[in-house]
Amino acid sequence: MIDQLASLSDILPSYKKREENFINFKTFMTEERIKNIELMFRNASLLTGFKKGTFKSFLNSLKQDQTSFSIKDFDNTALKKLIDSKVVFQGDDVLILTTLNIKDKLKIPEIIEIIKSKIDGSMFLDKKYFIGKMTSHVAREFKRLFFFAAASMIVVLALFFRNLKIVLVTITPVFLSALITAGVLGLADIPINLISMVFIIFVFGVGVDFSIFLINHELRKTDNESNITAGAVIICAMTTIGAFACLALARHAALFSIGIAGLTGMITSLILALMLIPSLTERFINQGDKRSFNE
Repeated sequence: MIDQLASLSDILPSYKKREENFINFKTFMTEERIKNIELMFRNASLLTGFKKGTFKSFLNSLKQDQTSFSIKDFDNTALKKLIDSKVVFQGDDVLILTTLNIKDKLKIPEIIEIIKSKIDGSMFLDKKYFIGKMTSHVAREFKRLFFFAAASMIVVLALFFRNLKIVLVTITPVFLSALITAGVLGLADIPINLISMVFIIFVFGVGVDFSIFLINHELRKTDNESNITAGAVIICAMTTIGAFACLALARHAALFSIGIAGLTGMITSLILALMLIPSLTERFINQGDKRSFNE
């Protein structure tokens, strides 16, 4: 059922396996055979000019009893990196990684049960299953985070404005900007990861500031008043946009995702706030709502 297997058992066999190997070795490497090997090496040394004690350590190793060895014996060998990639030490616990490839994925549950019955404390990780599980978990947490951020923002606006129409006008550009940001990233084939998700929420919070400043201006302004608030909002947004643009130029994947998510979100938040707040206020907010807000 297993197509390929990569295990440390060939390099670091179990104690039971080492006992079996030693018994097999002693059965094959008898004293008489060792004496014949010593004689052969002695004659070969005389013919080829090797010193008499050149092969002494090797011949002595054939005679000695079984010796224990540990993972530290491989520290100065070419196998060091391979072993380190397969072994994890955490206090008194040791985790050994064995990788395998299974052609028929439907047999995975059967194989897991067989291995668990033979090796106590076994843990299994399937890469595709792990990626899918983590993706669904992150998506679920992002939805919950987005919901709580939106709910808290609406509650604060409701307490401050005490007018449902004003609250709805204020949050409309914010929700649209979050939707457009996610859509633009999807169309650009830029994956929304955990880091970019967090910064979409960040832009969500910053974008509502633009709406608050502009809605306050619209509710308080007089007919002959110039729109200086919009200019201040634009300057504030441009400084933040510049910072995100620098991050978007980074080669590091995490910094790039932060930069592109923040850049897209800030631009859409600014444009939507400037376009929608004045028009929505004029269309849906009457003079009575303005008077009650200013009182």
